[in-house]
Amino acid sequence: MDDGRCYPDGVMTLDVLPAPARLSALLARSRWNIERSRSLAAAADVLVQRASRLRRPTFAGGSDSLDAEPLRTESLRAVRTRHKVARGALPTHASGRRWVGPGSGGRCDGCGDDVTLLDAEVEVGFRDALILRFHRECFSAWESVERESRNRR
Repeated sequence: MDDGRCYPDGVMTLDVLPAPARLSALLARSRWNIERSRSLAAAADVLVQRASRLRRPTFAGGSDSLDAEPLRTESLRAVRTRHKVARGALPTHASGRRWVGPGSGGRCDGCGDDVTLLDAEVEVGFRDALILRFHRECFSAWESVERESRNRR
């Protein structure tokens, strides 16, 4: 450069450096900025990990058909659902549409447990605006009882 402050190979001369008092303040500020950047990066990593755990599947769908097969082995949830139906606490009349998607965090109308974000949730809509929400296994238990009651009619 032609200003006389740098050598031809790009090395700076001492006359471009700030005064020693200013230099120590700049170094302290740089260290603080580096620590703050590391802290922000760590916080961002935590947020990304939390978001990836909460990420919900993008699939969802509905059907009017009754083609789902009931589960062959009954879980405790399915047993509690069947018991509720036997007591008359859940309706068994023919339902309308059914939707399947990720859990909403609400209670299952069959077993009473929470349907978490990791569970599949089945919603059954009735003609009278009633909506029941089930775990997949609770829905299968409810549907088999509902199907049996329909066949008896």
